[in-house]
Amino acid sequence: MNGTKPTAMAAVVTVCLLAAAREGHAIPEWARKYKTSCATCHEAFPRLTGIGEAFRLNGYRFPQNDEAYVRIEPVVLGAEPWKRVFPEAIWPSTIPGTPPISVRLISDYDVDIGGSTEARSNFKFPQEMALLMGGTLGDSLSFFLEAGFEPAEDEFGVEGFLNIEDIFSGALGENRLNLRIGSVGMYELDLPNSRDHQRLTRFPYLKNEFAIHYPVGFTERNDFNLHTQAGVMLYGFSARYQYALGVVNGNGAIEDNNSEKDVFFQFAYKIGGLGYDGSGGPEAGDEIPVTPSGQWVDDSVRLGTFVYLGRADVVDPLGFGEEDRFWRLGFDAKWKWLDLGLTGGVVFGSNDEPYGTLSDDSVDSRVWFGEAEYFVYPWLVGTVRYEALAVDEPTGILATGQDRARVVPSILALLRANVRVIAEARLYTKNEPREDVPGGDRDDDDAFVIRVDFAF
Repeated sequence: MNGTKPTAMAAVVTVCLLAAAREGHAIPEWARKYKTSCATCHEAFPRLTGIGEAFRLNGYRFPQNDEAYVRIEPVVLGAEPWKRVFPEAIWPSTIPGTPPISVRLISDYDVDIGGSTEARSNFKFPQEMALLMGGTLGDSLSFFLEAGFEPAEDEFGVEGFLNIEDIFSGALGENRLNLRIGSVGMYELDLPNSRDHQRLTRFPYLKNEFAIHYPVGFTERNDFNLHTQAGVMLYGFSARYQYALGVVNGNGAIEDNNSEKDVFFQFAYKIGGLGYDGSGGPEAGDEIPVTPSGQWVDDSVRLGTFVYLGRADVVDPLGFGEEDRFWRLGFDAKWKWLDLGLTGGVVFGSNDEPYGTLSDDSVDSRVWFGEAEYFVYPWLVGTVRYEALAVDEPTGILATGQDRARVVPSILALLRANVRVIAEARLYTKNEPREDVPGGDRDDDDAFVIRVDFAF
C-alpha cells in the first residue's frame, strides 16, 4: 500500500453534499470544471479527503489560487473595476460556464434474513434518483440544489442553500465567519468525525436512525433525529478547528409544527494531517495529479463534539397537548494512520415529556459506536461497525422496546472513480421485544444488501 502523506495532492473536485437528509451526493460537475478525477477529493465517494474537506469549507473553491486550476471558465457578470466604485455599481459576480448539473442513481438488492415480511428478497432498481446542481457565484457566494425521488417510498423532495463566505474577513480573519441560508446541517447537524451522509456503508449509523417510538393515535409527535433542516447557520474554520452554530425549524424539515426554533452547535479539532483550510497541502502553481495514489492517507487525530437543544409539540390520542423539551449531546474521535481508520463516538439524549399526558416520565437515551476501516487497495475498502442503542422508557407505553445492538460489516469496491458497489450485512446482537408488554415484536430484521451507486 502507498503510505505517502497527501502533502503533494492538488485540485479540488467532486464534493459530496447531503440530499434528503439521508444520503450524501457527490457532484461530478466539479470533475468537469477542474478536469480531474473524483478520487482527488474523495477517499471513496461520498467520503471526503482532507483536501476535499478544505474545498467544501472554502465554498467549493481550491483554498489557494483556485483560478489557476479551473478548466471551464465561468461567465462574468460585471467587470472587476465595478468593485472599486461600489455602491455606485452592482458588485460583479460570475455564474458557471456550463449548466452545473449532475445525476446520481442508486440501485439495491435487499435480502431479509429470517424476516417478518413476505418478500424475503427484493430488487430496487432504482432505489433513488437525484438531480444535483452546485456552483460558485463570484468570489464570496456558492450554492447547492438537489431534487431527489425515491420510487419505493413514492417520495420527492427538494433541498438547497446559499452560502455567503468570509463575512468581515478583514476584522475577523479569513474563513472565520460564513453564513448559510436554506437547508442547513448537512455536515454540521451530526458528530463532526462520523457524519452519516459521508459514511462508506449502505446502512445508516444507528445514532442517525434513532427517534422516539410512538404508539398509534398521536396526532403530533416528536420525530427528531439527526438530519438536515431548514434554517440559518454561521460557520468558520482555521487550520486546526472548525465550528458551526445554527437555528433551525426543529421537528419539521421544511414546515415546523410549532413556532419555537431549535439551536445546535458543532466543534471539531484536528491534530496533524492536512489543515481544514488546506494548509500543508498543494501550493499555488502545483501541478494537479490526475490519478492520485494514497489520497485517503491523512495521518491525524480528530476530536469533535455536538449539542442540540429543541422543543416539539406532542398531542396524545386523547387530544391533550404538551411541549417536549429535549437535548442531544455527542462526542466522537477519529484516528487515521496510513491505510487504517478507527472511529468511535457516543450521543446522549433526554426528552422531558415525549408522551405528553400519557406519562410524566422523561426518556433518556444513549447511542454509541465503534468503527474500523481499511483500504486494501485504492479501490477496495473494508469496514466493520458495532453500535448499540439504550432507551430508558416509561412502562406500558409501547409494545416493543427500542434497545438495539448490531454489527455492520461492509465491503466497498470502486469499479470506476464514479461507480461504486457495496456488499453489506446488518446483523443484530440485541433486538428483543419488551418483556413487560405482551405481544411485543420487532420488524428490524437481519439483512444483506448489494448496492450499485453511480453519478455522472
